[in-house]
Amino acid sequence: MKNISKEVKRRLLWGQAVSIAVLLSVGVMVYNSEVNVASRQLIALSKKIKTVYAKEDSFGGLDTDAAIRRSIIPQKMLRHGRVINSLGLPVLVGWGGNGKALSGGMMRFNIIYKDLNKGQCIKLANFEHREIIAIDIINTSKEGQCFRGCDLIGPSKNAEDVCKEKNTLVWSFVDFK
Repeated sequence: MKNISKEVKRRLLWGQAVSIAVLLSVGVMVYNSEVNVASRQLIALSKKIKTVYAKEDSFGGLDTDAAIRRSIIPQKMLRHGRVINSLGLPVLVGWGGNGKALSGGMMRFNIIYKDLNKGQCIKLANFEHREIIAIDIINTSKEGQCFRGCDLIGPSKNAEDVCKEKNTLVWSFVDFK
């Protein structure tokens, strides 16, 4: 290395810096793309649930197992009998953070994304779509914080403040029949 001129060293360092910047940019684009796909999966799943339950008087009995049994879950999201989003994380359908089966007469349902890191939580919590009526963020330090659609219990929160290292997002959907 002693025999290499300062100009050559400078160019090598510049080339390494550019390579690192390109790799970081590609990484960010892939990460954002995965989060975007996860948000599209969320809406596609909600629409499929509404379509399958359109002729029924409620979402009664809906949970993850029923959604699998009734072929509501897209094949791309099924892995070894579990529902997984594009981020490779668990998805539940039903009610509440654990996706309990809905009782008869329920006109709302939840889609739940579990084990999200802080960045994923922030991006997905800020995803807006007209079909989403509320979002709850559940984690160890902020149990059950209503993030959006919380008019009855208080103002909406800032996702950056509520999301922590490991999060569950619970989206609420309703079908106005």
